[in-house]
Amino acid sequence: MNKFLTTAPTVILATLLVVFVITTSLNVFSSYANSNWNSNIDITFVGSPANTSSSTTSTNPSPVVAVITISEGKDGKTVYIPSSTTIKVEDEILIANNTTSAHSFTNGDGPNDPLSGKLFNTGMINPKSFAEYVASNLQPGKYAYYSTSDPSVKGEIVVSK
Repeated sequence: MNKFLTTAPTVILATLLVVFVITTSLNVFSSYANSNWNSNIDITFVGSPANTSSSTTSTNPSPVVAVITISEGKDGKTVYIPSSTTIKVEDEILIANNTTSAHSFTNGDGPNDPLSGKLFNTGMINPKSFAEYVASNLQPGKYAYYSTSDPSVKGEIVVSK
């Protein structure tokens, strides 16, 4: 009887812990990055997106040092929050889409920029999904980025030494 009393609470606590971890994970990351993304340098998708394969996908991601959220501003327009982010070379950024439409995180001033998407491009990030970018291919400087689905949505990464 004593053996049952000491193991039963342990089993119950372990079960509650597993349920809590699963529930929390589902609430925080309710969906994963879009599977129809463009493969570019150092884009890391977290989770298990279907049909995703790339030789440049990182298998040992670094810690996330910045989070950029695609969201709706007070005026109802889509914005990157924050609009300017400072990182260092090799730092990892998480880009979370908190809107109801798909957006990208693409370097350049817009679709007519000749370097558009040459340094980084997540492809479309579905609503309530996210992607990660490791800035291993950037040198210190300022890098504009925009959403290919709405080129008026813009931001900037400042890479420091």
